[in-house]
Amino acid sequence: MAKSFPNTGATVGLAADRSALTSPFAGMQFFETDTKALYLYNGTAWVESKNYSLSYRPSFQATSNIGNVTVLAADPVPFNITNIDAGSNFNTTTYSFVAPIAGLYLFGYTVYAQAAISLTFYKNSGQLYNNSDVNPLTPVTVAGNAATTTSLASLSVNDAITVRSRTSTSSAIYGQHSVFWGYLIN
Repeated sequence: MAKSFPNTGATVGLAADRSALTSPFAGMQFFETDTKALYLYNGTAWVESKNYSLSYRPSFQATSNIGNVTVLAADPVPFNITNIDAGSNFNTTTYSFVAPIAGLYLFGYTVYAQAAISLTFYKNSGQLYNNSDVNPLTPVTVAGNAATTTSLASLSVNDAITVRSRTSTSSAIYGQHSVFWGYLIN
């Protein structure tokens, strides 16, 4: 059930509550608690506001408690523990961050490899950028080297980001010395 704040024009509730409103007025604000989206009524339609101040910004930093990790071709790097997880949006079972809010995010990873490996960001089930000339990837060509990559990503609610191997054979990384992080910029 939606909760109204008298004299402010603000209402908070589920997306279904916003859809059920029968007489919204111009300037009315509605924050959907299930989608974490803010909507403004312009007099004829609800418009999602992309430029509002968040009381928190989804952010995470994940690593692994496994010393030596073998990563197979196209598999996610098993970042299975979090040091930071504002909003509880990092899944330590699927090793992915799931966006609770649509917006522009910054992601990065540092991987310390035992053997040659090429890694990249995946958005849902495909590479974040399919054009290999612009796809941010990390080739580690010598054992015992670390590599770092960052990338911006425009995400919708429930988009998932993982770090995956692009190498056609299995490779090993030092999980406890590798990290994956990200946060909402705007």
